[in-house]
Amino acid sequence: MSYSVQENRLTSNAWDGLDATPIAQSMAASFTTLGIDVLYFDMGALQAVWTGTDSTTGVLSLETSLDNINWCEESGSQVTVTEPACNQMYNITSYGQRYVRLKWTVGDATAGVMDFRSVLKVRR
Repeated sequence: MSYSVQENRLTSNAWDGLDATPIAQSMAASFTTLGIDVLYFDMGALQAVWTGTDSTTGVLSLETSLDNINWCEESGSQVTVTEPACNQMYNITSYGQRYVRLKWTVGDATAGVMDFRSVLKVRR
């Protein structure tokens, strides 16, 4: 069995190729990433990588949507960020939803940046 693979990095404008300049989103304020369309993919993963955080109790979570407008948090996806440099991986397999995104809810962070990557696979 072979797969067609799409790898992306989140830029300031869109999910783009891996050679694109990453967004380096500030963790000092709450934000959500752009949604990524997973309709035609069988499996995939989203990864958040952060560095330079100070003492924080922020929360990272995965949200899904059918229309890229109304979003629901996936049960059990919340991760409390307590490390100054680390990453979190979310596997996205067998979703009935069309769009996925990551949400950061700031705690007491005043520093740090977060970058995002995705890989999506479809069976050929």
